[in-house]
Amino acid sequence: MALEITEKSSHRVDVKLIHLSGDLDTCAIEDFADKIYPLVQRGNSVILDFEDLDYLNSTGCAMILHLTKSAEKLGKSVFLCNVNERIEEIFAVIDVRKYLSVYEDVKEAQGVFE
Repeated sequence: MALEITEKSSHRVDVKLIHLSGDLDTCAIEDFADKIYPLVQRGNSVILDFEDLDYLNSTGCAMILHLTKSAEKLGKSVFLCNVNERIEEIFAVIDVRKYLSVYEDVKEAQGVFE
């Protein structure tokens, strides 16, 4: 399924809430990068809502890790929330969970900025 990227309203101007649905894989990487990286480059932190994300492969995971590193260099953050069990298993298998900030839901992720 194609990746859909939707910006939702956020509780703060400098925090962008991005809802992802579909598959974040090799086919979707360019679109993901074109839409998400500029948000960070303009000085925003990003919350990626995985609630409807069905699939994430190693390329998508690498892109999220790179985005996280890029944001940290600018003093910003990338948070993930609503990560399903399948994707959590992928994070565990490739041992990247320790590099990611993952929250139960959007409200919990937004609470970090309070």
